[in-house]
Amino acid sequence: MISEADILRIIDDLENNDDQSGLGTTTVATSNSLPLDKDHTDENTKLPEVSEEYQKLRRRLHKVDMKNYERMKRRTAFKLSGTYSKNELNKEDIVIISFNINNPELNQETLQKINNQVTVHLNKETCLEHVKSIVNEKILFITSVSSVREILSLIHDEETLHSVFVITDNSAHNSNLLKLRFSKIVDIFAQSSELIESLQTNVQLIPKQLTTFNFFNSKQSNSINLNKDSAIFLWFQLLKDAIIKLRPQSLEDAINDMVQKCQEYYQGNRIEQENIQKFKQDYENRQNHSNEVPNLAIHWYTKASFVNKMINKAMRTEDINQLYTFRFYIADLCANVSRLHEEQNNSKFNIELYRGLRLSIDEINKLKENVGNAISLNGFLSASKSLKVARRFAHGPSSRKNTEPVIMIFSVRTKDKLKSIKFADLSDENLSDYPEEEEVLFDLGSVFRVENVLDPYNGEHAIIMVATDIGTQLVDQHLKLSEQSIKEDGINIVFGSLLFKSGQHDKALQYFETLLISEKENDAAVYAKIGAYYSWKNECTKAISFFQRSFDLYMDERPPNVAKASLIMHEIGNNYIIADMHSLGFACIKRAAEMYKSVFPADHFQNIIALKDIGICYILEKNYDEAKYYIEKALEMCNRILPTDHDETAACIGNMGSIYHKQNELDMALDYYMKALKMFRK
Repeated sequence: MISEADILRIIDDLENNDDQSGLGTTTVATSNSLPLDKDHTDENTKLPEVSEEYQKLRRRLHKVDMKNYERMKRRTAFKLSGTYSKNELNKEDIVIISFNINNPELNQETLQKINNQVTVHLNKETCLEHVKSIVNEKILFITSVSSVREILSLIHDEETLHSVFVITDNSAHNSNLLKLRFSKIVDIFAQSSELIESLQTNVQLIPKQLTTFNFFNSKQSNSINLNKDSAIFLWFQLLKDAIIKLRPQSLEDAINDMVQKCQEYYQGNRIEQENIQKFKQDYENRQNHSNEVPNLAIHWYTKASFVNKMINKAMRTEDINQLYTFRFYIADLCANVSRLHEEQNNSKFNIELYRGLRLSIDEINKLKENVGNAISLNGFLSASKSLKVARRFAHGPSSRKNTEPVIMIFSVRTKDKLKSIKFADLSDENLSDYPEEEEVLFDLGSVFRVENVLDPYNGEHAIIMVATDIGTQLVDQHLKLSEQSIKEDGINIVFGSLLFKSGQHDKALQYFETLLISEKENDAAVYAKIGAYYSWKNECTKAISFFQRSFDLYMDERPPNVAKASLIMHEIGNNYIIADMHSLGFACIKRAAEMYKSVFPADHFQNIIALKDIGICYILEKNYDEAKYYIEKALEMCNRILPTDHDETAACIGNMGSIYHKQNELDMALDYYMKALKMFRK
């Protein structure tokens, strides 16, 4: 459908293509260039006394052919982008890279006891290629004094390079000069044991500093059309519910599946293989009610082992496959936190907790812009009862330039009578491997309101957050707005759709492909979503194939689900249109319109879409009288049943402008374009 962005793009494209007959490389030609009248192309032609924007558009319209219909046809609901890095094979946040080290005490096996991902390089070129290929991880780099200048001069400014550890050899060096020249050098170590100890400290520190925020714009609380930030926020709010619903019927099968995948990933890592086997044994003991470990999920989450590393990375990167693998454990961890919260009577006390990290000025400014809005952190939020501990993390090393120490203060107030905020004091239960950190763990999806962002004092910014139930309220509102979709397709489909809205199309595809394997009762809806993905990618043949499968499944239901099937037939038509098979597309859209008559009332919104799209099909056939007839009928319905200034009304008005433009009635075209633009902007 034509949108405000389409009209503004027309203005921009026209202005940038004064001497061209089209709208640029993204436009699909649907007709020959319009004949140009010499009088119309005169830049000095006297224009009516109207806005400058109107005059600019009118002057440019005389010079080009509007070839925009098929671009406007790309109406699929999923118009955002997302890509994967090849480094997502690393399921942890850290990679250790060793270059030109000739020290048996720093071999791969030793380093792998500290962190699973270890690569040893002797060749400079392969080392450089590896470093520059890393996107989502932090690099801890080990090298010798004799190699440090040669290699760091080439990689020191890489943002993913977090810290450098240098071991002495027989080369002469000046430690102070080296550290001055290369600020990411942690130290120059004479003993391997000292380097290993420092390396271990950094491996523990880095995950504490990796934080991803999600904001919800309070102005969108009553809208189903969410911006990217709000969609991601809601996705994480729905994550817990979706994971619980995805819990397998057989816990034993889920444990075995998770254990198998972890064993495959940590192949060759003896320490983690032992941890994985112990994890499996602990859960088997719990099932058999023998030698049970209290709060087993929390026990494993706080250990420096594969569980914490893999889950935190999966949460931070929204790795659907990984979250699915750990779904039974994540649900168990949520249950552990909730149970401890009740046992500790945490809702009866005011509490202030602290988290220290380093943020860029842009990130701090974004927090300032979101004062008053809801914020959540990806995954399980960990904070400390100790301000001193938080400050240690805030002033820790960072690979990013121009970052500043930040103390986040999380306030939970009893007067707010919160129902959705659950947290467990791990120091009270002696559950943490690091009791000195006085850790408190919040449940998945905990939400806070950004109350204030204070300017630096003693070299630290302070971000004040207040716990709130607004996350649950926003989810309830969104689910109410999506009530029909949930009723028809289920919460899992809505959950995946939010991935599309948040711009993570490839991950949404992964999610829906996973649903095809794990759930069989709603395959028609899943095939439709996969079809929408390929439609967004403009891979029309694939899209049509998946939509056709969805259509067949809906029609095979007893009784046939004609309402859903008709919508899918409409999408098949859209994709034929985009693929330049106009007659097939037109036939499918007309068939969908006929199906609508049997399932929707005469004044149903979907009939507006059908009338408008039939009109666009006639535009493609250059039958402008018929096109005008159907667009006018659609516009009449818009005025009758839709709220004032609805986007679909604006789209119909914009398409009327397109018809007049095609007929070279430029003044009429401009009038319609400007009406549509004003409506979109309201």
